[in-house]
Amino acid sequence: FGFKVDVLFWSQHVSFILVGIIVITSIRGLLITLTKFFYAIASSKSSNAIVLCLAEVMGMYFVSSVLLMRMNVPEEYRTIITRVLGQLDFSFYHRWFDVIFLVSALTSIVFLYIAHQQSSSKRTG
Repeated sequence: FGFKVDVLFWSQHVSFILVGIIVITSIRGLLITLTKFFYAIASSKSSNAIVLCLAEVMGMYFVSSVLLMRMNVPEEYRTIITRVLGQLDFSFYHRWFDVIFLVSALTSIVFLYIAHQQSSSKRTG
């Protein structure tokens, strides 16, 4: 078509935008699920503990997202992320990521099952 396009420049920017969209929709889905879980098991006595647990889950979710992004970006950007986050032991997280993911996934399944049981018992009771 006669256009001169800087492929390297635009590929980085388009990739950054697409990763941003994926992260935003992923966090949105997590928040929707956590909100359903919170409404299913919340009571006046347990609401503070549940909010603290949800904050912990969101923090871990953010850290794991940053870790995954750091693992998959070019070396020049990886050093920037490392400088921003400080002296974290990334090798520990890289080594144990699968185990941490499996434990958190199983925990999420248990919590969602409990929430489903709670909501079905409220409908029948």
